[in-house]
Amino acid sequence: MKKLFIFFLASLFVLSLASCDDEPIPHDQPLDPSLIVSDSSEPEEPLPSEPEEPASEPEKEAEIMTFALGLDGDTVSLAAGDTLGDWRLEKLEISRDPSGEISIIDADFSGNVVLNGYIERNNMLEYAYDFVVSEEDRAKLPFIVLEEFGNAKRCSFILSIPDDIGDSLYLDFGEKLDCKITVSGCSRSFSYTEGADGLDIVKIEPAEP
Repeated sequence: MKKLFIFFLASLFVLSLASCDDEPIPHDQPLDPSLIVSDSSEPEEPLPSEPEEPASEPEKEAEIMTFALGLDGDTVSLAAGDTLGDWRLEKLEISRDPSGEISIIDADFSGNVVLNGYIERNNMLEYAYDFVVSEEDRAKLPFIVLEEFGNAKRCSFILSIPDDIGDSLYLDFGEKLDCKITVSGCSRSFSYTEGADGLDIVKIEPAEP
């Protein structure tokens, strides 16, 4: 009886092993996607950052110069856009040497001004004419006030003459034409070595008696 029971247990053990060997291997079970690693996969590159805008340069301060209306007029500091009498300062350019001292000044004025004086040939430029302003009308002119420039009191100007007026104007060297001119602009240019002033002519009329 005891041998029979042992044989029965052995038979059950053999049957259990056989059932384990016949169980199919689960090939169709899906894999966890988080565990899949591909050799071709690469880490995503970060998006390019927006380029930084360059810092804006600080605005350059406007140039300022001292002027006077007439040789003995009151002095006033002007920047481009300011007015002096019947004139408006349109442009002011100041150049300085390495030490910071002023070396060149260019100032352009606009206006509608009548001046008395005389026209003569320019001694340096073959086809140019000068206008010398009469003493009584020099009070109408803008002057740069700067002691370093000894020629800052010039009252002779190279004329810019429209063709319709210049074609009828001819003077020989040494000749003078007393007249009255209407001008639309006046330029002042000074330096230690050279400089020339100019007037833009609108009209030439006979001198007043």
